[in-house]
Amino acid sequence: MIEFEPVGIKETFCDTEPPEDRVYILGYVLSKDIFLPRGFLDKATVKGNVLDLGCGRGSLGAALKAVNEKINLLGVDIITGYEGKTFRDVCSEIRRNDAAREVTEIKKIGQKFDFVISCGLPPKAIEDLIDKGELKDIVRPGGIVLLMFDAPVGAPSLRKAEEAGFELHSGTFASDPDILFWRNGS
Repeated sequence: MIEFEPVGIKETFCDTEPPEDRVYILGYVLSKDIFLPRGFLDKATVKGNVLDLGCGRGSLGAALKAVNEKINLLGVDIITGYEGKTFRDVCSEIRRNDAAREVTEIKKIGQKFDFVISCGLPPKAIEDLIDKGELKDIVRPGGIVLLMFDAPVGAPSLRKAEEAGFELHSGTFASDPDILFWRNGS
């Protein structure tokens, strides 16, 4: 689906498509595999405070802003020094940090989100988010977590995710991402 190239930090990746192309691709994936009528979520779930873990150049944020331009978007990424044209202006704030460490910091200050999403984080980073359990602690009641993979979710990761209450949703085509979904029902 989306191509990445390794950058200086082990298990850290940089998307290789131009940001405009990536926004289009992610918008298509959102409409085809996530949002109704073909997906499993209503577009109205993209609201309020949104956290984009692994925001990169902001392409996913731009695709989410196309769904609801009124969202307050916080982007988190290890790399902040991207060159050239970017979509980073779609974020209200950008923090440079590892995703799991940032979730721990957000939990400490008591901040809550209506919608948490990631796309393209390495599997180890997503496992860390699920294992620590803190990801669920930063989601408001009724809030959503979507963790999108660029490859099928491996059996050990899927087992941990299911034990943590996540549902697996697969894309329409074999090359589409697997999506782990969780809604805060409390």
